[in-house]
Amino acid sequence: MRADTGKPLAELTGYPTLYPTLYPTLYLSSLESREFEPVRTCVFLRRVEFDTAKPAMVVRLDPPVHDQDSEGSTGVFLLTTRYEGDAIDSLRTFPCFVHIAVPNAQWDYHAAKISANDFRVVAWGELYRSVSDAKDHKFD
Repeated sequence: MRADTGKPLAELTGYPTLYPTLYPTLYLSSLESREFEPVRTCVFLRRVEFDTAKPAMVVRLDPPVHDQDSEGSTGVFLLTTRYEGDAIDSLRTFPCFVHIAVPNAQWDYHAAKISANDFRVVAWGELYRSVSDAKDHKFD
C-alpha cells in the first residue's frame, strides 16, 4: 500500500509486487545517459536472480521512459549493480551505480531466475536516496 495514494502498489504499477515495504523508494538518474538524466522515482516491484546468482530488481520508473524500439513508453526495468561486491538488494553506499535494462518480449515476469539474454541494457545510471541528491548527483 502506498501511503501517498492509499492504493495497493500493484494497482499503481500494473504489476504485482512481492516487496511493498521491504525496499525504500529510491531515485534514479544518470551521469551517462541523457534519456535517464531526469530524476525518476524508482519503486521496487520484485527481486530476481540471474542464473549466476547475482541479484537484480524489477522496478517501475515514474515518469515512464519513451521506448524507441516499441514506439511507446515503458516504466518497467531491471536494475542490477555495475560493480563487483555491490548488491542491489542490500545497498550500503550512495549513489549505487546500476545497469538499466529492458525485458525482451518473451521474458516471464514471474520467473525467479533470469538470464542476461532475457534483457537488453539500455543505459547506466545511479540510485540515490532523495530527489535532491539525484538532481545534484550527490555522492556520500
